[in-house]
Parts: sequence; structure tokens; C-alpha cells
Amino acid sequence: MTMVKNILIFIICYAFVLFSCKRQKYNVEILKINPNEAKEYINLSEFVDFLHFIKLQTDLNCILERIAMIIIKSKYIYVCNAGQMIIFIFDKKGNFITILDKRGKGPGEYLNFNGVFIDDNENFIEIVYGEKLIKYSNIDFKLLEERPAARIYANSFRKFKGVYYYATQQMENIVNGKKTNAQLIIEKNGKVIKTLFNKNISTGNI
Repeated sequence: MTMVKNILIFIICYAFVLFSCKRQKYNVEILKINPNEAKEYINLSEFVDFLHFIKLQTDLNCILERIAMIIIKSKYIYVCNAGQMIIFIFDKKGNFITILDKRGKGPGEYLNFNGVFIDDNENFIEIVYGEKLIKYSNIDFKLLEERPAARIYANSFRKFKGVYYYATQQMENIVNGKKTNAQLIIEKNGKVIKTLFNKNISTGNI
């Protein structure tokens, strides 16, 4: 009898909490910030301990334009050139080393970058193009693997423990046959496993 009484008390309290949550109102304060009207400046030294400037080598053999992403690892600096669809590789002093250029329509080749991923140990480079992922050894660029991948359009991408993260910034994608404006799409083993921060707006593929 005591157990039944305790259960009834719990149900009544739970219902009261739910009812209170629904009836509760929140005061929302909107803050408008205009950077053009900012009058105070903060020194960079308040955020960083030191700066290290690396000038990348540029010459007739290494012309950089339309840089989509710069990836800095322990050994090399990788510059993804969206204009030429080439990955330029520099050492940590800025000296040009080589390029990854496998443009084409054949096996182990690509025409565009949907994603560029550098192994943490810099043993290989992965490029996602269309619905396939191509893996090259680093830095001789021998073909190691070519497998299916999800077609995801994104502006930036990261990989962590075998999971691929695509930040779409509201670019439209097709997931399981349906359009989505999810800001973050997560892929593993060639399949989308989750979409986050969906927005029901029309982007016009922009």
C-alpha cells in the first residue's frame, strides 16, 4: 500500500512539473552589436603568447589562388587550391615540397573536392569527390583505396576517429532521398549517420 502511495505522489509531482514548465514564460533580451560602432580595441597579446609567421614559397611552379582551406599538421602545411583542384604541400618553414594533382575521370582520380582529410600521422590523404572517397599515400600519392562515400556539399570538414564531419553552412543536401539544410552532417563508412541543426528555410543551393 505504501508503494502505491509513493507512486501516486511521484505521478502527481511529475505532472505538476510538466504543467509548470509549459506555463513558465521567459523574458528574452535582444542585444544588437554593430562592429562598425565599436570604440574599444583589444590587443592580440591578451589572447596569444606568441606569433610565428611562415611565408609560403611562391614561384612559377607554385602559384596559389582561390585557397579553400589550409591544414597545418606536424610535418607539413597543406593548401587546398579550389581553382586548380590541387593540394600544395609545404614544409614547416614554408618551402614548397610537392603537389597532389590527380584530376581526371578515371579510377583514383577526381574533378572536385567535397572533402579533404589528412591523417593525424600524415601517412595518407583522403579526398571525397562525388560519391567516392579516394585515399592516397603521403607524400608519393600512390592509390591506397577507393570506396563509396556519401555525396555531401560543405564549406569545411573534419575527421575524428573514423567519423567525418561536414559543416554545410546551410548548403542544401540530399539525405535518404530528402532535402536537408542541416548545418552539420555526420558520415561514417560511406553513410550519413546523423544530421544536426536543421533549418526549414530555402537556400537556393547557396
